[in-house]
Amino acid sequence: MKKQLIAAATIGLLAGTASAQSAFEGFYGQVATWGYEYNSVASGNVTAQGAGTSVSANVNTASSSNALLIAGLGYTMMLDKSFTLGLGADY
Repeated sequence: MKKQLIAAATIGLLAGTASAQSAFEGFYGQVATWGYEYNSVASGNVTAQGAGTSVSANVNTASSSNALLIAGLGYTMMLDKSFTLGLGADY
C-alpha cells in the first residue's frame, strides 16, 4: 500500500509539469505500474512416482497480492530534426 501511494504521488507531481515541444532531447525518468496481481494456490496432495518408489506430500494454501512498480531512466538525443535515438533502462 505504501508503494502505491508513493507511485500515485510521483505521477501526480510529474503530470503537472509536462509541456509540449516538437522534439525531446535529454535525460528522462519514469515511474509506472503494470497493474495489480493476485495469485493463490489451493491445498492438495502431490504424488510423484519413479524407480519403483512413490513420494507423497501435502501442499498448503498460499496466496500473494501486489502492485507491480516499474522505474526507469534514460537519455534521448536528436540525430536530425526528424529523428531521435534514445537509450533507457527499466527496473
